[in-house]
Amino acid sequence: MGNELRVGESRVGQLIDGNEATPEIRTQLQRSADGRVILFVPWTGGGPEEPYRRWFAGTDTNFGDDPDRTRYAYEVPANLLFHDHLGPVALLGCSSAGYSENWGWDMGAGRARVRYAVLGGRSLSYATINGMRTSVTGLHSWLGATSIRQTESIDPRRSEYHIELAPSTTVDGVAGLTLEPSFRRTSGNEGETVLSESTLVQTLWEEPRSWNEHWRVHRAVRDLVAVAAWRNERFTSASVSRDDDPLRVATGDAVGRAWHEVIAPEVSEGEISPRRTSNEFMFRSGDLRSDALASWIALRDKHSRAIDPIVSALNLQSGTVEVALAMVGIGMEALGYELALATRSKTAANDLSLAKRLELIANSLPVQPPFDVGEWVAGTSEAYNGIKHANRDMPEPVDQLNRVRESRLVFRMWVAAQLGMSTDELLATLKHDPMTNPYVPAATL
Repeated sequence: MGNELRVGESRVGQLIDGNEATPEIRTQLQRSADGRVILFVPWTGGGPEEPYRRWFAGTDTNFGDDPDRTRYAYEVPANLLFHDHLGPVALLGCSSAGYSENWGWDMGAGRARVRYAVLGGRSLSYATINGMRTSVTGLHSWLGATSIRQTESIDPRRSEYHIELAPSTTVDGVAGLTLEPSFRRTSGNEGETVLSESTLVQTLWEEPRSWNEHWRVHRAVRDLVAVAAWRNERFTSASVSRDDDPLRVATGDAVGRAWHEVIAPEVSEGEISPRRTSNEFMFRSGDLRSDALASWIALRDKHSRAIDPIVSALNLQSGTVEVALAMVGIGMEALGYELALATRSKTAANDLSLAKRLELIANSLPVQPPFDVGEWVAGTSEAYNGIKHANRDMPEPVDQLNRVRESRLVFRMWVAAQLGMSTDELLATLKHDPMTNPYVPAATL
């Protein structure tokens, strides 16, 4: 068994908090059914573990030996280090999740939430990292990359598979961002050997940066693939690296960069990415400018109030059509306002109705959407205001669905055009995009 923590499993080991005044303590690290990591910290009243009780006691408990709360820590340290016979685990973003205590036995235990668990991390310094790697569903197909080639033979008893990884791709305009081809050979069921390939997103910077700075870039890549396919694309793995925690051999000598797997709320472990065809994307990497990723990141920053609500709708696990219409309406209203600022004052842009803002978006497209624009403008404005204002008639569900579908299609066309997709390619892709097909009322039985 390697240095891992699977759902439902627990490990017992020593805890290090970086404070020499606190004694060593045995703790339990557990992976709950929902995938979260919880640290259990036990203590005995009056024992050497007493300082740990104060991490969880809250602000309502007074301690006579430290009335001013200056001698001890009274919050769970944000960064901790756990280690056992399987290896070290750096615990980041830790916070109290409460505690339980038995006064009769004078014993208790605190529970700490762990945001990130770095399996193999050997220091308390992982609050900032030099590198991050993630696997994103759909990315490999979106890039159109392949590293495995089969050589056909007339001999049915012979078949050759050749694997040659393409070099990493440096992304124009985004410092430190590369796309890293990767492959694995694993054993499947009896008689099976499985070859699989993927492309990893990598950020690597000379100076350590916050996790949020890394995630910002990785989310941008994921969201661009999601917009192209209009699917809830997910991270299926993540690993991180620090320059001062390299890969070492038994002698202690550093032999290369170490990438440590991370348990993180952003990662959906076990998520399967189905095979994709080119027709499942409105646009792929090869359809866009070479600096498309950099342009997309800049576009997200400039139009975050427009893009975020539209794209985040993909993450909704449930919700009514009214929720979907509200989110796309908010985004399109903001986008129309921001486009209006190019030729109008803030006051004039603010005074534009939703219908006028939608017209601005439609007029910015290089090609006509595959439906009547005037009907879309009027219908979307009416439907959005219908769910927004209680004194208006509620639009029919099928009408709401079609306004959501049409608005999302216009948004995706706008993104494709902004990132350099040609007019001919955009016209061609609209012929097979599923969003061009309208919803129709269910047949009455």
